[in-house]
Amino acid sequence: MSGRLTAEQAKEIALYPDRWSQYFRTIDGKPFLLHERPYLTEIYRHFGAREKNDAAKIVVLKCSRKVEKTETICNILLYGLLNIPYFNAVYTAPRQPQVTRFVEERFNGALMSSINQGCLRKARIKQSVSHQTFDVGAKSLNHFYAYSNWGDAHALLGIEADLCCIDEYQDTDSEALPMMLEMLSLSEFKWVVVSGTAREQGSEFWRLWEKSTKGEWDGDNWVHGDSKTNIIGYHITQMMHPEVSDADIAQKRETYTPRRFANEVLGEFFAGSAKPIMFDEALQIIDRDKDVVRGLTPPNESVMGVDWGNQTTVIIMDPETGTILNALKLESRADGDEDEVERIKQLMLEYNCTQVVCDIGYGARQVRELQREFGDRVRSCYYSSRPMTPYEYKKRDNNRNLIYMCVVDRTTYVEKTIEAIKNCEVTLPYRDESLDWVLHEFCALNSSAEADEKSNRPTRSQTLTKYGRDGDDHAFHALLYARLACDFVEDGGLPEIRTFGG
Repeated sequence: MSGRLTAEQAKEIALYPDRWSQYFRTIDGKPFLLHERPYLTEIYRHFGAREKNDAAKIVVLKCSRKVEKTETICNILLYGLLNIPYFNAVYTAPRQPQVTRFVEERFNGALMSSINQGCLRKARIKQSVSHQTFDVGAKSLNHFYAYSNWGDAHALLGIEADLCCIDEYQDTDSEALPMMLEMLSLSEFKWVVVSGTAREQGSEFWRLWEKSTKGEWDGDNWVHGDSKTNIIGYHITQMMHPEVSDADIAQKRETYTPRRFANEVLGEFFAGSAKPIMFDEALQIIDRDKDVVRGLTPPNESVMGVDWGNQTTVIIMDPETGTILNALKLESRADGDEDEVERIKQLMLEYNCTQVVCDIGYGARQVRELQREFGDRVRSCYYSSRPMTPYEYKKRDNNRNLIYMCVVDRTTYVEKTIEAIKNCEVTLPYRDESLDWVLHEFCALNSSAEADEKSNRPTRSQTLTKYGRDGDDHAFHALLYARLACDFVEDGGLPEIRTFGG
C-alpha cells in the first residue's frame, strides 16, 4: 500500500499492529516487511486495538541473540502510543544504559526513520529519555515512560499503564513483573511483553517460560501447549532468521561453547553443568536504599578480601552486618604492582580493615609487601582439595620471610559462600549500575557431580561436587576471602598456628 491513505484505509491499518508497522516503519531506508519473517505476525496480532482483557495477557519472547526482538518491542510500543487514545506505555530493562540506548537509538530512531521524513515524530510533544508524550487527537496526551528496574524502580511506582515491556528479563529482578502487573490494574488492555535471552534452567526467566504455552514454530504456524494459561510463549531462534545461513549456524556450532551455542543461537535454556547461584537469586542481596559507591560511612572495624589477577578484585565488608562497603577492580602492574599494593594499603586505612585475606596464587610478592607493614592483619589463603577444618599456619620462605597463611577446604568454603548469597547473609548497597559486574561474577560458578574414586576420603555420599566457572568469578572469591576474614574477627583471634620451615 502506497500513497496517501483514505480514511477507511487508515482505520483498517490502525486495527492491526503488523499492518501499521509495515506501512509506517522503515529499516535502513527500506520498507519494514514481515513476509520474510512470518513467525512474527502472530506476536504482533496479540496487540490489536480491539483486544481488551480482563486479566493481563503476558507475551513471553524467549530469544536467541540478534533475532530482532528489540525491533518487535519498539513497534508494539509505537503502535499503542500512536493509535489508541488515552494510552500509556512503560519500557524497562535492568540497567539505565540499556534503557538509554533503547530510547535514543531504537525508539527515537524509529520515529525519525518513519515514512515521509519521519512523519510519526510529529505526534510527539515532549521528549526525554525517561518520559515522552504524544498527541493522538484525544483530550489528554499519551505517555511513554522508560526506567531501569534496578536503580530507578521507585520511579515506576504510581504509574498507570496499558502496555508494559520488560526487556532483558534474564537479568531482571523477580519483582519487576509483579510491579508491572500492578501498573496495569486499571487498564482495559493489560498488555505485557517479557523478552530475554535464554540462559540457565532454574532461573526466573526459565520458570516464567515453563508456565507459558511454550510456542514453537513448525515452519508455517506456531504450535502452542497449555491453552488455559494467559502466558503466551514464543521461542525465536537464529535458525528462523532469513539473513542467517546454514553455514553461519554450522560455524557457530563448531566454534562456540555448548552453553553459548544453546543460549545465543538456539535460544535454549542450558541444561549442562548446574548454576549454583541464579542471577535472580543474586539480585535479592541488593539494598536499593543505599549506594556502595557514595555515602557509606566506614564502621569501626571492617574486613577485606583480595583476589589477585590482571585486574585485582577487592571486596570490603562490615563483619557485623555482612554489608559490602565497597567492591572495586584495581589494575595490576607488571613492574612490581606498586600502585595496586599502595591502593590496598590506602583502602585498609580508609575502611579500618582489621583482617585482610588474599589469594596466594598470583600474589605472593604483593602479600609479602602488605605483611611487612601490617603483619598478621594480612593473611594469604591457599585452597586445599582435601576435606579439612580451616587452620592457620605460618611459614618461612626461602628468604626467611615470615608469611601468615590459612589453608581452607575449597569445596566447603565455596558452598558456605553460595549459601550466604542465597540466604541474603550478604548485602550489596546498590543504586549504580556500574557495579553490575559484582552480581554477574557471583553467578559465574557452575557445578557438576563426579564419582568419588578416593576410598580413603571421608565423604557424605559416593559423589563429589566439582565447582568450575563459565566466566569471570573473581568477585565471588574476593567475597569468600572477605567472609573468611569475618570468621577470624568473630573468633576473636586465629585458629591454632602451626609452623613449617626453618
